[in-house]
Parts: sequence; structure tokens; C-alpha cells
Amino acid sequence: MIDFENAYRFDAPVNPKGEFMKYRNFAKLEERGMHFQLFEEIFVKFNVPENPLICVTPVVDGKIIHSES
Repeated sequence: MIDFENAYRFDAPVNPKGEFMKYRNFAKLEERGMHFQLFEEIFVKFNVPENPLICVTPVVDGKIIHSES
């Protein structure tokens, strides 16, 4: 069995113009603790409990975005 054939697909977030969300906009939501709202459709689909742990690895133009800590 090939698992991608059974995968659930969700559209990437878009702005009011229908354009894909830029990483800087996502980062602003993340700074405000609001990035979880982008995943609400997924949470509802899978009946996820409140306050799930969210791990995001941002990839922009094929490169992983990370900060030096």
C-alpha cells in the first residue's frame, strides 16, 4: 500500500486575494500565538482536543527557515 493514496489533503493558507500566505505573515501570527488558527480545519477533521502541541518546520523555496539560538 502507498500511503499518499490514503492521505488527507488540506489546502495551504491563502490571503483574501487567493494568494498563498507568505512566511513573514505566518511568522507574525506565530509571534502572537495565533498560528494554530491556520490548522483549525485539520483539528476539526480529526477531533483534536484543545491546546494541541504544534510543531512547524517552515520551508521557503525549498530551504528550511531557522533561527540561530
